[in-house]
Amino acid sequence: MTENGTETSPSNQGVLIFGASGAIGRTLAKRLATAGVAVHLAGRDVAGLAGELGSSHSVVDVADSATFAAAVNAAQSSLPALTGVVNCIGSILLKPAHQRSAVSLMP
Repeated sequence: MTENGTETSPSNQGVLIFGASGAIGRTLAKRLATAGVAVHLAGRDVAGLAGELGSSHSVVDVADSATFAAAVNAAQSSLPALTGVVNCIGSILLKPAHQRSAVSLMP
């Protein structure tokens, strides 16, 4: 139960996942959907996963901030409630700093 006395169960929760086309975002989306949480997937190529999970989705481009605002609006419209936002966009370099080149740090 939340502070305002409303019941919290997976069926009335919704999560927007940015980066849902990546390995971590995809795995998280599947786990949440399996638990009964409604998910709105946002990423470069999420239509297939959205179809598999029966969820709504938005295409986002990290270079275009308007696509992020559109994804939030779409999530608010399609989810029972927007109770969480997850950012899985990005990558990580698994090398010690002294082994990185300037090129490897560029987007």
